[in-house]
Amino acid sequence: MKKIILKHALLNAQDFEGKANPKAVLGKVLAENSKLKKDIPKLMKDINEIVKKVNVMDVAEQKKEIKKFGKIVRPVKKQREGLPELPNAKKGKVVTRFPPYPSGALHIGNMKPLLISYEYAKMYDGKFVVRIDDTDPDPTKVKKENVEYIKKDLQAMNVKPDKFYMVSSRFDRMYELAKQLLKKGKAYTCTCPLVLSNKNKSSVGKIACECRNNSVEDNLNIYEMMFKKLKQGDAVVRLKTDIADKNPALRDPVMLRIKEGVNPTTGKEHRVYPVYNFSTAIGDHDDGITHILRGTEHAFNTIIQKYFYEAFGWKKLPTVINFGFLYMEGEKIHKRFIRDAIAKGKFTGWDDARLGQYGLVRALLKRGIQPEAIKNMIIEMGVTPQTVRFKWDKLYTENRKLIDKKSNRYFFVSDPIEIKLDKVPMKETKAPTYPGKKTYRKIPVAKKVYVDNLDFISNREKEVRLMHLCNVYLDKSSKVVEDSIKNIPKIHWVSAKKVKVKLIMPDGKEMNGFAEPEIKKVKLGDTVQFERIGFARLDKKNVYYYSHQ
Repeated sequence: MKKIILKHALLNAQDFEGKANPKAVLGKVLAENSKLKKDIPKLMKDINEIVKKVNVMDVAEQKKEIKKFGKIVRPVKKQREGLPELPNAKKGKVVTRFPPYPSGALHIGNMKPLLISYEYAKMYDGKFVVRIDDTDPDPTKVKKENVEYIKKDLQAMNVKPDKFYMVSSRFDRMYELAKQLLKKGKAYTCTCPLVLSNKNKSSVGKIACECRNNSVEDNLNIYEMMFKKLKQGDAVVRLKTDIADKNPALRDPVMLRIKEGVNPTTGKEHRVYPVYNFSTAIGDHDDGITHILRGTEHAFNTIIQKYFYEAFGWKKLPTVINFGFLYMEGEKIHKRFIRDAIAKGKFTGWDDARLGQYGLVRALLKRGIQPEAIKNMIIEMGVTPQTVRFKWDKLYTENRKLIDKKSNRYFFVSDPIEIKLDKVPMKETKAPTYPGKKTYRKIPVAKKVYVDNLDFISNREKEVRLMHLCNVYLDKSSKVVEDSIKNIPKIHWVSAKKVKVKLIMPDGKEMNGFAEPEIKKVKLGDTVQFERIGFARLDKKNVYYYSHQ
């Protein structure tokens, strides 16, 4: 096993400038040997150790180690369109789901399980369920408004779930099912201190605590007390599995625990909360989920959720497909940091344009990235177990395909420098709204003209072409010269008849300047292309957000 891990760690490091990613290696290892899924925690421990050793090697040493494996044939990625067929899928019978944790607005990382699950449901004329996983009422993470953010993000991404609900709305059902397992002796209440419980179940201990031998009557009494008298940490409900399982995390996992306080998402008070795997197994069963599509990091959860199905005697298990992790390069930013920064006024909100670079979906949409572009990129990634590297240029390419022909061209001059022409060759000129189209925009001409400061500095006292107008010797007082085709710089410009415009860049910097008058025709939400600058989206009157080139 360690030889397989080392091979993929070295190959991954080779692909990413000498630094391997443990999650990427996990996907490759599982793709080569799926039997290793049985003990994901141990596998991840080995992967982390080996990746650590590989990452301290220099690139030359890594290449030397790779050669020891002989010739490695790496699979060639086949070009395909759309998603591959789902196993065990029937038309009209597929039900998929997406269970986001309400810690903030949706991130590009959420898009992979969301859009793949949704597209498969559509592909098979099935159903799609969104359930908000409010099973951990941590007020520092979970906010009521976050549920609304998620709803609006789904709407913005053109995702229309057939069912949308809060997991907490089904707590009573979960309490009753837990009681059934207690009555059947398949679960028990545990009042051991957490430290002792963990020690007993550790890889060294493998010792069942005394609570495991509670009578059914005692278990039910303690269970009732969890809802009334007992405090947080006093008791939990555990599922009986194999206390000698080689994986400590699979030994008698917790089903329910006490969490005092109000659920921030609903305003209701619940003293007992189900853990993620317990609530998810019940939700998947009750919603009739047939296919679960999620990242390889959830492979361990699949095992525990299967135990709950078996304990309840539910025969029809969903088909589970674990796909590779979506890796984003650059600085990472946690939602908790974003929440705090918004509260302190460092960001204007979850749609602050600066958050686009960290993958916040609503910030990307504000910049003019189309929902379809995100979807197309995600679908192309597919459902293979290999980690996929998120590439900005790929997203921009997909977006450009969608907006290019519908984005009219305009001149925008930032940090404008005023120049005066010695004569006006015409009162008005025209320029195509899109290259090759037979539709034109009218640009007024006057002796007073504005050009970009950088263009002015770079070309002062040189002959340049004012695009769609004339040639000039560029200076504060510019001489119009013979209008002929020459191999000279072409620069954009705006005349005295202008509109003040603000262009906000992805890093939050503001470019103030002038645009040609016809820009007034642009509608809110539309995208344009500022010639020689790039695409931008009109967010509010005369305020544009830069998209990309």
